[in-house]
Amino acid sequence: PYEPVTCKAANCHAVLNPYCRVDVRAKLWICPFCMQRNALPPHYADISETNLPAELIPNFTTVEYNLPRQPAPPPVFLFVLDTCLREDELRTAKEYVIKSLALLPPESFVGLITFGMNVHLHVLAEAECSKSYVLKGEKEYTAQKVAELLSLGFAGGRGVASTAAMGRGAGPQGGGLNGYPGEDKAQAFGAARFLQPVSECDFTLTSILEELQIDPWPVAANQRAKRCTGSALSIAVALLETCHAGFGARIELLVGGPGTMEPGKVAGMELGDVLRSHSDIEKEQAPYVKKALAVYEGIAARAVNAGHTIDIWACSLDQVGLYEMKSCVDRTAGVFVMAESFNHPMFKRSFEMFFARDENDHLMLGAQ
Repeated sequence: PYEPVTCKAANCHAVLNPYCRVDVRAKLWICPFCMQRNALPPHYADISETNLPAELIPNFTTVEYNLPRQPAPPPVFLFVLDTCLREDELRTAKEYVIKSLALLPPESFVGLITFGMNVHLHVLAEAECSKSYVLKGEKEYTAQKVAELLSLGFAGGRGVASTAAMGRGAGPQGGGLNGYPGEDKAQAFGAARFLQPVSECDFTLTSILEELQIDPWPVAANQRAKRCTGSALSIAVALLETCHAGFGARIELLVGGPGTMEPGKVAGMELGDVLRSHSDIEKEQAPYVKKALAVYEGIAARAVNAGHTIDIWACSLDQVGLYEMKSCVDRTAGVFVMAESFNHPMFKRSFEMFFARDENDHLMLGAQ
């Protein structure tokens, strides 16, 4: 087994095939697409008219290559949980997130972000004491700024899995990363503080969820809760695109109301301010729509570039801004699930079926 021979042209990269013109004496071949002349590799030195490799035999128009590449790292599931809920709603949401941990493969990585007025990134690498990093919900963070604030560092060639391995390999005094001085253990740990294999952080994550309370920020009787949905989703994407770009990851956003804080604000604080309707959008009388659409389209573009998926579980009698967040799901091939509340059978059955396994014990992820 060997890798395919490809055209050296910058915008071509066609593979050597029976339709290419080959000069066996000069050991050259001409790409039929761009007419680029390419040299045959050294292991083709014995090629002749009667001694052709399989990919040049006219009858072999289909060739399967067994590439000597490392398997992809385990997938990442990052749960982003709204805490501006009633106690019974939050209790049910936590219960089903905990239930999903038992359905995930033990080697897969999980993380938890909760949000209300602020965004909390929970540390899963330390079981002794619950810790979290708190970022302002009303502030817009770039991926570079998130990486700087959280000391995410470089993830390595296998995503967050390599970061976790490097963190475990760091010395007790944090004496450098891969032989380079000046890197302390926390920095070497990087994203592995927030993303851990299910088999290693099941107890820690379950304890954090069981102790999680509703957002403590007071809410007036005539106002909506201060909910920074856009900022939480942006930070979740920033965490994954910094440490796990190019590898499989899903963001599971569980939200129970409209975003009332910038970025991504879709509703005013006053309950008397009714959310926009379809006619308001058509008449351009929805004051928050254009800005919110731009915010969520930017988030979707970043997730697409990193190869990650965003799923939204919206459980509320009120609107939550799905029109504005539509691009996050459509462009990343995610799923929308809407229900009246987290206690509704629609959410419960859908969440369980989403993490169900097929006959080969593979996650179906909504592919029923």
